[in-house]
Amino acid sequence: MSAKLSPFGNPLDDLTFWAKEYIGRKIVTLSSRAVDTESAKKITSLRQSIKEPQKTLDDIDSITKEIARVGMKAVRNYSVVVTDFIRYCINERHIESISDLSAALVQEDYFGSRHFKSIKTKKNYYRHIVAFIDYIENQNYINDEGAGKKFGMEQMPRSYDGEKIPETLYPEEFEKFVRFINTEYKNKNAIKTQRNRLMLKILCYSGIRSNEVLSLTRKSIGTADRDGLIPLKIVGKGNKEKISYVEAAYLEDEIIAWLKHIDEKENTRLFDLKPQSLHYVATEALILAGIKKDKTGPHLLRHSYATYLLSIGVDLARVQKLMNHKNIATTTIYAKVADADLKKAAKLFGDKVSNSE
Repeated sequence: MSAKLSPFGNPLDDLTFWAKEYIGRKIVTLSSRAVDTESAKKITSLRQSIKEPQKTLDDIDSITKEIARVGMKAVRNYSVVVTDFIRYCINERHIESISDLSAALVQEDYFGSRHFKSIKTKKNYYRHIVAFIDYIENQNYINDEGAGKKFGMEQMPRSYDGEKIPETLYPEEFEKFVRFINTEYKNKNAIKTQRNRLMLKILCYSGIRSNEVLSLTRKSIGTADRDGLIPLKIVGKGNKEKISYVEAAYLEDEIIAWLKHIDEKENTRLFDLKPQSLHYVATEALILAGIKKDKTGPHLLRHSYATYLLSIGVDLARVQKLMNHKNIATTTIYAKVADADLKKAAKLFGDKVSNSE
């Protein structure tokens, strides 16, 4: 089957049409599980009824209840999820067109508004909604040439993994910590103070991972560009190279000063530390700053960097790139956001923290 994306020109009727087509297809693919011939005949009749033009979402609910009673409970499970999602889109999200469906609407808006009794239930809802939108995407066309609408569902993982929101500093706490690092942080040894402050500032101003900080070399540090940003060439997960940016105004002098303390070879690491030592440095600094969290260490600062960017209005896709997340679903656990440019995002972060001092 192939049909226009918006056969009726309004989101409720369009989504109801696609729900009937999708559930009808599910009835066909699951019909072999009917318990006997009489049940199969009744299911066929109900399938024909559900696809009638005048049938509403309430009718779909009633008919799929009847289908469940004659041996196909799975169809009812699909129906409950799909009709709930459609009602949310129309009554709560107030979408203006079926074209407004998107990965962000599903992950951020719908799942952010729903409470589920268990992770298993949430996984089922996630799977059914993704399958429903995939069906629309695969079966629709929007012009005479047959080109179809894509909703960006490929950005979403194929299953909900139940990942919890990570421990993070609230924006005010993050500002407090950055102010502390800039003005009050001290170690008994002056050289260690200089080294530790630079490591912590790189963590806070770039959001890169602790192993990426420890892998930085002289060669990794670029020259400040016309936007006042220093590029850091790092190797992330899977040995993939990426460029991160930090504000030259807040780090350039400290980087130059620290380079005088290490070997001049290009491949010399900036920080000759083990991961455990960096974890200790970050944890101790948080305690000295008067910040208490259940989980501490450099990864807490990475999470806090992402949360802070989103709190000041940086676009989700830009934060995904800054964080080097493979999938945007990983980034959406932090917050809802608005558009911004990648380099502007890095600069906006530095300006905001600086002005808070």
